[in-house]
Amino acid sequence: MKHLWIVLFCIFSSAHAEVYRWHDEQGRVVYSDEYVPGAELVDVSDLPTYTPTPILQPVVAVEEDDATEEDLVPDYQLSITSPENDQTVRANDGNIDVTVGLTPELDNKERGDQLIVLVDGQQQGSAISEKNFKLTNIDRGTHTLTVSVVDSEGKILKISKAVTFHLQRHAKPRKQPR
Repeated sequence: MKHLWIVLFCIFSSAHAEVYRWHDEQGRVVYSDEYVPGAELVDVSDLPTYTPTPILQPVVAVEEDDATEEDLVPDYQLSITSPENDQTVRANDGNIDVTVGLTPELDNKERGDQLIVLVDGQQQGSAISEKNFKLTNIDRGTHTLTVSVVDSEGKILKISKAVTFHLQRHAKPRKQPR
């Protein structure tokens, strides 16, 4: 039992270690948990933290008691199958093939449902009905892609999970001055 108290004391005393700051011979700031003559004690009682903003997925609810057969919204299952999340795409022209998984098929005859494509939160073109399409002239870098099913009035019925992809394009060489 005595050994348990010694171990607990060591653990809790090390959790409250002090931090010191001083300048070395080259003038650089150095931090350590060991005291050096001339070092000042740094107060680290309140450490900064980062909490990311949650990405909210809108939910569309239809009350079946009040809905007629014409008003019922299909239970769309929507996903982006290509490009895959965190995939690096090499396309010098900036054109990217996108494939969307969707069940059931879009009800675009009776309800007028279509797909809206967003790259980095910006809509790309008008609403479409195809599950295979091409994004054109995308800049190099990292981008986020989402696809939404919307009805004839533009109301969002379903949003896919975001897919992040990285586009690599060759840079044009700069002309060297003579």
